[in-house]
Order: sequence, then structure tokens, then C-alpha cells
Amino acid sequence: MLLGLGASDRHILIKHILPNVVSPVVLLATLNMAGAILSLAGLGFLSLGAQPPTAEWGSMLSDSQGLIFSAPYLIFIPGIAIMITVLAFNLLGDGLRDAIDSKSGGMATRCEGNAILPNSTQILFSQANLF
Repeated sequence: MLLGLGASDRHILIKHILPNVVSPVVLLATLNMAGAILSLAGLGFLSLGAQPPTAEWGSMLSDSQGLIFSAPYLIFIPGIAIMITVLAFNLLGDGLRDAIDSKSGGMATRCEGNAILPNSTQILFSQANLF
């Protein structure tokens, strides 16, 4: 409809399509990064990842599996490192999404308890109230 009114393709892309695409792309990229880290750690655990001179969290977990009772820190340290890194990427994605959406007046909305929650949290609460 805007094209019929004289708006160029470039104007339509920059003003209407790009602002609506940025938030999902940022969220998807950060969640995919967390998934990639978990996948690489899983492949390293199965000895299908990087070759032995290269340090990898999954291979560290695999190598220290037999030492769980004598040196449990050898398993906990790489496991906690994986957990913190994945959590950091997930929180980064949520924070970037909230920052982008708050500028455009998007997904952050008020709930019944006067707290600002993202739509994903509201969806979980609304689905829990259905039962």
C-alpha cells in the first residue's frame, strides 16, 4: 500500500520491515549461540569434537569422568563454565530484546502484579492459569 503512495522500496525496508525484524534476529542469534556451545560440548564429550591438543569443555568432562570420586572439581569446573556461558548468552539475548523492544514500545508489557515481564513469561503464566 505504501508503494502505491510513492514510497520507495528502500524506505519501506528501512522504516517498516527492519525495525520489526531486528528483535527476533537478535534473540535467535543469541539463543543459537547458546545451543552451539551445548552442541560443541556434547560432541567433545563423545570425542567427536576438536582433536586432543585443543582444550574443549566437553572433552574435559569426558576425560575426568573416571575421577569423579577422587577429584570432583575436574568435572564441576567445566560443567559450571558451560552452564554460566550458556546462561550468559540467554540473558544477553533477553536483555537485548527488552532494550530493543522498549525503544519501539514493543513486547514488554504490564502484568496483573504491576511488574514488567516479557511476553514469554506472561505466556507461561497465562498457560499455567488455564488448568
